[in-house]
Amino acid sequence: MLDSSGISHWWPDAGALPALESVTVADLVDRAVAHRPHGDALAYSAYADLGISVRLSYDGLYEEVVSIADALIDSGLEVGDRVVVWGRNVPQFSLIQWACAYANLVMVPINPLYRRDELTFVLERVDANAVFLNAEDRGASLWDILGDAAKHVSTLRLQVAFEQAPDDRGLGWDQWRAAHANTDRERVLERRRSVKPADLSQIQFTSGTTGSPKGVELTNWILANQGLHMATRAEVVETDRWVNPMPLFHCGGCVVTAMAILAAAATHLPIISFDPKRVCDTIERERATFVSGVTTMLIAMQEEMELNGQSLATLRTVVSGGSVVPPAIGRGWQERLDVNFVITYGQTEFGPLATVTSPQDSKVAQITTCGRPIAHVELDVVTPGTTDRVPVDEEGELRYRGFVMNGYHKDPEATASAVDSEGWLRSGDLGCIDANGYVRITGRAKDMIIRGGENIASASVEDAMRSLDGVADVSVIGVDDDRYGEELCAFVRLNDGATLTAEHVLSELSGRIARFKIPRYLIKLEAFPLTPSGKIQKFRLTSLHATALEEGRVEDTRKPEGAP
Repeated sequence: MLDSSGISHWWPDAGALPALESVTVADLVDRAVAHRPHGDALAYSAYADLGISVRLSYDGLYEEVVSIADALIDSGLEVGDRVVVWGRNVPQFSLIQWACAYANLVMVPINPLYRRDELTFVLERVDANAVFLNAEDRGASLWDILGDAAKHVSTLRLQVAFEQAPDDRGLGWDQWRAAHANTDRERVLERRRSVKPADLSQIQFTSGTTGSPKGVELTNWILANQGLHMATRAEVVETDRWVNPMPLFHCGGCVVTAMAILAAAATHLPIISFDPKRVCDTIERERATFVSGVTTMLIAMQEEMELNGQSLATLRTVVSGGSVVPPAIGRGWQERLDVNFVITYGQTEFGPLATVTSPQDSKVAQITTCGRPIAHVELDVVTPGTTDRVPVDEEGELRYRGFVMNGYHKDPEATASAVDSEGWLRSGDLGCIDANGYVRITGRAKDMIIRGGENIASASVEDAMRSLDGVADVSVIGVDDDRYGEELCAFVRLNDGATLTAEHVLSELSGRIARFKIPRYLIKLEAFPLTPSGKIQKFRLTSLHATALEEGRVEDTRKPEGAP
């Protein structure tokens, strides 16, 4: 509920549902198995061409999890040891996640795009004891990269490829399973009974839109309760079938989606790596009711539907996150498929959910807000850099508390700078909360462009640019300028066959947004540099701007006479 004084402060209702529970991730596994033993738990049906066809009931999932947990224990892994999972959304990824929860091990999911230095950093940082990985990804030998990195990690004892091992530096999945084929169920259950809600469950490395990743420590209690809260707010039920192209090494994939599915005993339909055709095919084959996707994924899926005519008629809910879906895209999905949008907002350091829209919200609220705070979350909006709360509907920086991380792994200084002594996590996001408790994100504080003394949130300019004919996606950054300090540069990806000129940008946006907000520069890209979770990596756009300048590909929207 909002503070009655008219300031931007949302107080959690102690009686709100779901209630906070003293619960572990393994408890969610047990509940799902008990509730729906014969229902589909995990399925892959669009990968016959790759030789992958998996369909496990919850009973079958349980048997696999117990067997893998025992193999982990039999391999010498002790309570709290670190198990790095480095790969795509293959079936083994989910099985390892739940097996680690059962064996009281800490899973460290990481990006398969990491290379030697990044991997070495993570392995050393967490004192990795085991690594499970795809031996190859996108033409790169992760096996060889790990071989180089492992030389610097004295704690590493186990290396297992999800496929056949390329050489004798480790084992293949089948070879490893065969070496530990005799499951000692009592040993597993004894280990499982040792798991406590406060025990560390995962160390999630932030996706790095602005620089080096940090290891976020998340407990069983945080992850399990977040799964229960997401399932409740999104109205996930046991008959739901959820297609998940979000990477499982990211909170959007292995918490927001996977934990919510588990909490509801629904069906998880992972996509190995995002491919709009396989996503649409899986929805059609499995009669899916839910699908996850950030804006770039939704645009690609929409293009796929238009190209190949899939109806996706069984879909009921689209789950997205990070910020609102651009209204034009959201309305298109609502009008074509009559779906609800569940928009999640938060950050890895919060487990990650802070606010979520509900299918009960109006169609407008679903695509123009990030919903209200979930149960038991306290949220306020403050003047950036201070703790002074601003009035309702006024922009400021969002802070929240309730599911805050244990801290950044081995980085107390960074932890202290992110979380204050009262437990408030400073988001770095700009936004506001309205009188009904709905949160809107207007930009990131560090994405703020200051042009000639005017503060410009890049998100507001991006929304205006998306309304232009032919624009499929856009990102706006500030670039150095001798006169104004910074000027705006818009990077755009166009629809097939579309054209866009600097003159057109200027003429179309003049009179619709303030002139100082109209991007000075225009650069067209075939594709954006993206994080694993599908967000645009703005820090890389600066170097792309420099390259485009050298190559003469930067268009200037200002005529010499009319330059502001």
